[in-house]
Amino acid sequence: SSLVDGTAPTVGWPILADVLSNLRQDVGLQSAVVRCYESLIRSEDFKSNRPDCIVRLGGVPTSKELNSFCQGAQTFLLDDGHEWRDPDFRASAMIFGDLEHSVSCLNRALESIPAADPPWLKLWLQADAEAEAKMESLMEVMDEPFEGKLFYLLSKDLNPSSPFTVVVGSSMPVRDLDY
Repeated sequence: SSLVDGTAPTVGWPILADVLSNLRQDVGLQSAVVRCYESLIRSEDFKSNRPDCIVRLGGVPTSKELNSFCQGAQTFLLDDGHEWRDPDFRASAMIFGDLEHSVSCLNRALESIPAADPPWLKLWLQADAEAEAKMESLMEVMDEPFEGKLFYLLSKDLNPSSPFTVVVGSSMPVRDLDY
């Protein structure tokens, strides 16, 4: 998370935090993290907000919807070189090296460009807050068993300071958690 802390405010872009990244709970990034992006990008009304440019750290996002949503955007992949992180060959450019150093260089390079479109970031954050509120109200009234409710209830009890760790395995449970 320290890698992303300085970049998001510099460029003014939303951070679509993959469930496997642990960035959704990072208190220092709250001003830019979009947690409910899966619900947003499935909405026909929101699909017009596709990005032109993406800076990605780490592996391919868990969400197939997100990968599809971002298709066609210029993608810069920052990679530490420990494994291949572009199996579909979609990255426009790959920057190999120590991630902390790469992000530091990226931040210095971005200092000279004008700030991103603040209304665009605000739109993402407002839509995220609305989606989260709708999801919470739905979960509160839902009585039948549902995998998504389990993750919702766990998220209420487990937070970054919690001494517990939840391990989610297999493909579908991770996707359910992400959604």
